[in-house]
Amino acid sequence: MLDGVSAVLGSAKVAYDLTKGLLDLKEGAAVQEKAIALTGILIELQGHLISAQQEHMALLKRVNELEQLLDATHTKRQKFERYRLHQFPKGSSAYVLRDEHHTEEPKHYICGVCLESEQKVILQPRAMGLVCPKCEAFVYTSQESL
Repeated sequence: MLDGVSAVLGSAKVAYDLTKGLLDLKEGAAVQEKAIALTGILIELQGHLISAQQEHMALLKRVNELEQLLDATHTKRQKFERYRLHQFPKGSSAYVLRDEHHTEEPKHYICGVCLESEQKVILQPRAMGLVCPKCEAFVYTSQESL
């Protein structure tokens, strides 16, 4: 599309140059008057085309930004899909790494509160349960479930 806009701009420039050449010939007042009017129209057209090209470039930049955001969101979603909600015998729950991913990294639990804000924070063992080092959420567990 940019090639087309560039071509139109080039054509407008050629038409402008031709019109300017007509003015230089000075072959009658009517030709000169029409040439002046045509020059004004071509200058206005060129301005519109430049504006359209700038808008197009801004839109392409925004599309690129949105595609990058979509890719980042997709990557995060894939990362968190590796976990499932696990309920402990005492009724508390946390997200645990799914069994099929234990070959990639050891079994661990992540904080559900932090997960909601798209952060992966591994819960740390404490007396009677697990605690989040970031938000300090506490998950009551029994030792045999860890």
